Amino acid sequence: MEPRVLFDKFAERIFQLSLLQGATKRLIDNEVRDLRRINVSEGDCISAQRFLYYRPSNGAPIAPLGREADVGQALVDCRIHKIKQYQWILAEAYEALEDFLEESYAAAAMRSPSVWWMSDFGDVVQEDVDKKDFQWLLGRARRKKDRPYSIIERFRASSENFARLEVEDARGVNYRVVLLLIEKFRHVIVHNNGCVDNLDEIVNKAFGKSGEEGKFKADFKAFFEGYLELHDGRNIVCLLETPLSQDNPLSRLGGYGDTLGNLLKLLVSFADLVTETVESFGQESS
Repeated sequence: MEPRVLFDKFAERIFQLSLLQGATKRLIDNEVRDLRRINVSEGDCISAQRFLYYRPSNGAPIAPLGREADVGQALVDCRIHKIKQYQWILAEAYEALEDFLEESYAAAAMRSPSVWWMSDFGDVVQEDVDKKDFQWLLGRARRKKDRPYSIIERFRASSENFARLEVEDARGVNYRVVLLLIEKFRHVIVHNNGCVDNLDEIVNKAFGKSGEEGKFKADFKAFFEGYLELHDGRNIVCLLETPLSQDNPLSRLGGYGDTLGNLLKLLVSFADLVTETVESFGQESS
C-alpha cells in the first residue's frame, strides 16, 4: 500500500469533517441570528420542551421533565449545542488519525521491516517477514501495545528528520504537544461529557506519553487552559470560533479565529509528515 494513498484517504475524512463543521456553524449561527430578532420582553417564554418516556410495566406515558426557555436561555442552548457538535467532530478526527497511523505503520513495515521491533511481527521468523502482505501487517499494527504513541516512537527512532520536525516544524509547530492535547480532548469528550474537572490530574497522567519526561508539561497545561470555558460551574472544552483583534483587517470583513478548523489542519499536517517519513524508508532501501 502506497503511503500517499493512505494519506489521501485520511485527508478526505478530515475534509468531510470540516464540511460538517461548516454546516453546523451555518445552522446554529442562523438560529442565533433569528433568536436575536425576536421582539419579546426580557424573560418572556419563547419555547417549552417536555421529555416523555413510556413505563415498561403498563405502557403509560410519563413526562417527568420539562423546561420553558426565554431568548437568553435559547441563546445559551445554541452555544452549548455548537460546542458539543464541535467536540465530537474533533473526537472523530483524532480517531481517524489513529487509524491512519496504524495503516502507515503497516506500510512502513512493507518498505523497511527494520522500522518494526521483531516482537511486532509476533511468532513470525525473520525469513518469513517479507512474505506478509499489507492486511496481515495492519492486523499486527492494530494489536501493538500503547498505540498510537508506540507507533510514533518507532517513526521517531527510525527517522532523524521525523524526530526533528515532530517537535518543531518549519512553522514552529510542536506536534508532540498538539497530539497530546487533542488526545486528551478526545478522552474527556468521550468519557466525561467534554468537561475537565481536574486539569492537574490530566497533565500529570499525560507525561511521559509526550516522550520527553515532562519537558512539555508547562506548555501543555497553559495550552490546554486556553481551550476551556466555564459553564454551570465546570470547565468545558470549547472549540468555537474566536474574534479577531480590532487591528486585524479581516475582523472588519467578518473574519474569525477558526479554533476547530486549525486543529483539524494540524492533524493533516502531522499526517503529511508521517507520510513523507514512510516514503523515505522506501528510498533508503532502494
